[in-house]
Amino acid sequence: MDRPKSINVARLVYSVVALFFFGSFAFPQSTPRKELNLGYGILMLPDKGSQVEWSPSHGWTAAVAIRSRPSPYYGLGLVVEGSGSYGGERSEYLKSATQDYLYTIMGGPRLYFPQKDRFMPFAHFLVGYGKGSATLRDGSDHNGSGPAFAVSGGLDINIQSRYSLRVAQFDYLYLMGGSVFNHHFRYSAGIVAMF
Repeated sequence: MDRPKSINVARLVYSVVALFFFGSFAFPQSTPRKELNLGYGILMLPDKGSQVEWSPSHGWTAAVAIRSRPSPYYGLGLVVEGSGSYGGERSEYLKSATQDYLYTIMGGPRLYFPQKDRFMPFAHFLVGYGKGSATLRDGSDHNGSGPAFAVSGGLDINIQSRYSLRVAQFDYLYLMGGSVFNHHFRYSAGIVAMF
């Protein structure tokens, strides 16, 4: 009796993403389905108790996305997003730490809600990888890296047929890699180019 062949999950995922992305080139579109977002982000690290406080760290966000339907309509899409945050200080009693950096690369599904006038809301759930580093007052380094996920929602405002302003994107970001880098909240804003 023959054993069933195992499925290469990574190859299957890459094939579906490639078909979804490049399949849109097969038929000309009068309205854009792909978008590129570049923006500025502020990352906040909430305290676990009343004695721990972090100052915000600043950085960048970049994302590419493709919609299953043209932009004025609701629908699903896929998004890949990267981010970097730098700085930020933590104080806990007499201890202190400086967050040197936090990088993430994640991807997942995005839900586009129907456009009302020029307002285009969206929400997404992303999974991927994150890496961070913090330096304590005594000079010791604490590094964390591992799986990460984000739950996000945001609002774009059309300023032209091919450009939008991302006025707000709010993310809850969780990194499973060390106590210094577990829970994060991020606000970001930027420009979106659609093609």
